[in-house]
Amino acid sequence: MALQWAPRVRVNCVCPGVIETPMTAALIADPAWREPMLQRHPLGRLGQPADIAAAIVYLSSDEASFVTGAALPVDGGYTAAWPRTSRIKPETKSSAKTIWRKRPASRLPKSTMPASTPATAGIAKLTARRHTSRVSSPAHP
Repeated sequence: MALQWAPRVRVNCVCPGVIETPMTAALIADPAWREPMLQRHPLGRLGQPADIAAAIVYLSSDEASFVTGAALPVDGGYTAAWPRTSRIKPETKSSAKTIWRKRPASRLPKSTMPASTPATAGIAKLTARRHTSRVSSPAHP
């Protein structure tokens, strides 16, 4: 899209990490989930809504006039540290039944996918569609 709409429109995206909101409050309240997660963040904290807002304001401003086609992680360094920190595992399962694995849930076999939520259901549909199109498409042997 960035190439299609340039130079009139700049297309960028913000890739948020774990943000402290009412939606994540139950996970964050669980020490078995929170402590390993904080260890995975080089900045040593979880994000705040203001962190995401600041990134959006920047990308919308004249200061970012030469930025297009960028995916900006706003995740406290989680993405940069992921290969190193993916080996950190909690000692116990959290009460929210979140289990950390070495690979993102979207890359796991369906039998190990977390309980279905709107987000995981969407990921599963996209993954299934992608695999189906690869198998049935003559362009992808």
